[in-house]
Amino acid sequence: MILTSVIIVFVVSGSIILLTVLLIAKCVKDSINKLSQQQNEIAEVRITIEDQNTSVRQQKRIGIDENNLNEEFNKLRHELITTVFYESRFAARGNDLNEKYEHQLYIIDQHEKLTVAEKVETKRRITFDKDFRNLLFLKGPKYKCALCGRSGYTNNTCEHCSRDVLKSEFVNWSSGNEVIDEAIRKSQMILPLPGWIQEWIPFSELENMQYKTRGGCATIYTAIWTKGYMKEFDNEKRTFGRSGPYKVIMKRLEGSSIADTKYFKELTLHLTLRGHGCQVVHCCGVTRDPESDDFMLVMVEMESDLYHYIQENLYSITAKEVYNILRCICSALVQIHDNNLVHRDLHSGNVLRRSDTKWFISDLGLCGPANKPPTSIYGNLPYMAPEVLRLDRFTPKADIYSLGMLMYEILTGFPPFHDRVHDCHLAIDIVSGIRPTIPPDLPDTLKYLMEQCWDNNPEARPTSAKLHEYFSEKYKLSFDKCDFDLSVVRRNLKLKPLLKSSGSKLHDFGDLLRNCNVTKSNMGSDLQSSYETIQDKLAISVESVTSDSSVV
Repeated sequence: MILTSVIIVFVVSGSIILLTVLLIAKCVKDSINKLSQQQNEIAEVRITIEDQNTSVRQQKRIGIDENNLNEEFNKLRHELITTVFYESRFAARGNDLNEKYEHQLYIIDQHEKLTVAEKVETKRRITFDKDFRNLLFLKGPKYKCALCGRSGYTNNTCEHCSRDVLKSEFVNWSSGNEVIDEAIRKSQMILPLPGWIQEWIPFSELENMQYKTRGGCATIYTAIWTKGYMKEFDNEKRTFGRSGPYKVIMKRLEGSSIADTKYFKELTLHLTLRGHGCQVVHCCGVTRDPESDDFMLVMVEMESDLYHYIQENLYSITAKEVYNILRCICSALVQIHDNNLVHRDLHSGNVLRRSDTKWFISDLGLCGPANKPPTSIYGNLPYMAPEVLRLDRFTPKADIYSLGMLMYEILTGFPPFHDRVHDCHLAIDIVSGIRPTIPPDLPDTLKYLMEQCWDNNPEARPTSAKLHEYFSEKYKLSFDKCDFDLSVVRRNLKLKPLLKSSGSKLHDFGDLLRNCNVTKSNMGSDLQSSYETIQDKLAISVESVTSDSSVV
């Protein structure tokens, strides 16, 4: 009996041991197979990465850019790249400029969502941004060029070598107008970095010119710039490499062939400010139509203007995007105002979006046709400050008023006075203190800022610098949490039907508005409540709007 029990225990134990051995053997075999599979996957990933690196090297060699008709560059997720660029900038730490940018590059290396090609593009932007900001604004660390021996504020492209090459070419080109020539030369000396260099462009280099639209004092065309812009600089060869065929916008300035010197000075503001790194639409240069003799600005093609972007994304724009748009606009205004200049015609048709979510101001300084009467005013009426309508002098505070109206449009989805005829009655109301009704669901801070911006007293309006500081901080915080839901604000609005927004045009109200004035302190509730009554009297149906009230 005992022997039988021992035999049974022995058999059972042996079976258990055998099963255990078999199980271990199976696990080992599975592990080997899994390891082999992982090694194959790693090999495939290495091949993929090498292919991507080869593609990136090819992209860098042929000069890929958003508009140079290359499909590979357009496959990059530019909105994601821009978002990651700013996230890494906000997160970067360091004791000086170099350490912060090195940390920013490290953050990009560790990023999980970017492809290899997208990491290369993001790093390219970061490296350029370092030289750009240090040269124009920070004036921090200096770098010594190994070739010319001079010290400068740029590390990747020697600013001195680049200037020398540009200066040597001055004798080889001319626009035929000394004011324009001087503006181009000056902009090249201030900002000699590839990608930002403005130049005189022979008309023969522009092909496939096609009419696009007309607005204000200019006719707009699309074209292909066959040589393309100066994309990179070879320090050793002392030559610029170009992007290759590049899609551009050409803006014909009507009457510029016979314009006076004052008009050309206004024209060159765009060149000068872009040369200072201002966030205005990038002007590649200037050309001249040999048939009409009109000058034409050659500019980077943008994706959309703010008016159409808002209408197409009415319920999808987020608070983060609102702060980004306002931050970009204010950034441009700060630089414009710091140079003692005024935009004069800021509205949603003149704020343009690039494909990577950055926004730029256009039509700077082009305050009307070259032959406009001296007593008239040119602009988009709902955005024009009361003092401008009274024919007072333009100041930066007039731009701040326009910004307040842009805030209203961005937040509500409707242009200011969208249901009013843009005539002398509206002009009288604006000068008298009438303003759009602010939605109740907006944060109190935004309501207060809007009221400050469109205050009848120019001196009560904030500066562009203060506004830029505020919106930049809100944009930075919005990466973690947004403080309001814009879709809720817009769904709760009860506004009258949207009429077509009119563009900028000449207005001549004579002396009608000179004696109309109401300050915020004496603009009582009776005046504000009369706004609805005036609207009802002057409102017209959507069907009666004529075709000439198109958006610029």
